[in-house]
Amino acid sequence: MNKIIYISGTPISKISGKRHCPEWYCENGFDVEFWDLTELYYKPGTLEKYFTPHSNFKYEFPTPREFKSKREVKIALSKIGKGVIFANIDYNMQNDYWLRRLFKIYNILYFVGPIRTTDECDRPAFGTRISELTFSFSELKLLCLRIYRTIIYKVKIAIYKNTNFYKKPEFVVGSGKLGRAEWIKAMKPKDYLSVPSVDVAWSSSPNIIGQKYCVYVDETVIYNADGMIGVAGRFVNSTSSDFETYLSNICRMFDEVEKQEKCRVVIAASGKYRYKDDKIFGGRKIIYESTNQLIQNACLVLGHNSSGLFQAIIDKKRMLLFTESTFLELKNIRIKRTADFLKLKLLKAEDFKASMLELSQIDGDHFDKLTELYFLEEGVSGDTKSLIKEKILEVIN
Repeated sequence: MNKIIYISGTPISKISGKRHCPEWYCENGFDVEFWDLTELYYKPGTLEKYFTPHSNFKYEFPTPREFKSKREVKIALSKIGKGVIFANIDYNMQNDYWLRRLFKIYNILYFVGPIRTTDECDRPAFGTRISELTFSFSELKLLCLRIYRTIIYKVKIAIYKNTNFYKKPEFVVGSGKLGRAEWIKAMKPKDYLSVPSVDVAWSSSPNIIGQKYCVYVDETVIYNADGMIGVAGRFVNSTSSDFETYLSNICRMFDEVEKQEKCRVVIAASGKYRYKDDKIFGGRKIIYESTNQLIQNACLVLGHNSSGLFQAIIDKKRMLLFTESTFLELKNIRIKRTADFLKLKLLKAEDFKASMLELSQIDGDHFDKLTELYFLEEGVSGDTKSLIKEKILEVIN
């Protein structure tokens, strides 16, 4: 039987794991394994901090296998036979050129994706870089080390792109017109498979609230899981300097929205964090792991810069994006970039008035353009999992 081995050096949350849906491949003719390389990249205890707030946040892959050293990985790769393909699910999130070199040595087949097209909100910006530099100037040694590592990494990228020293993927799975251009340029794969984005729902879902409502896309401001493992070089457990003030500001904003819209605000929580107090948002209903479905049926979407807002683009929902006075500088910078990306007027939660709801109107033509560029390339259709299965069989048989 053919086999898919998912491999990652980054902790995989339930949100990320569902994008790959390995169980489906188990049910459709494949053996499936998961090679966990996280201990090669993270210090003891770091991963526990990432998953601790919510015991069910970690994605449970079929047949997991943990590795303690690169030597163990090398030995395991040397035993890989025919009919096996690896799915690299955290490409470029770690410095894994050593792994790509081993793939080359042992002639390992692998693919990347489904991988999200990088939107303008995630691209480096001048303001972001300045924030990061001022964060590091107090530690000159750390700054020099970061510069050195960056130079070495850039050299490896050049070698990867311009030589055959490292193994390149058999194919990359991406979405949107820009996704094709971005990942072919970055990865130099043998082939590219364009699919409908797995970040959004393409078929309609029932209204689980049963009545009219607005939805707030929560970003677990109280506990920043990515910050606990040092994403972007920072270790922070919250994106707010004063959580109580944040709550006061947004709940007052929700009150104003509810009066004007004549319906309740529902909280769409991703599941990264489970609130101990289910009344924390002024008694408003909190629903976990159903963000796309909640957005599909909402009359208004409220948020900051979460990727969960992508569904509002697909369904052309009225939106309000807002910063908040206690948010970290980098957080507010990213929110502004998201508003620019969506062509929305950016608001401040602490200054919100009901009259500002007039600013929630969206540019439907612009959203259509974003859909084609980032989520669904023209002429592409079908079930993403089935499309990937067909491509895998084409490669390994």
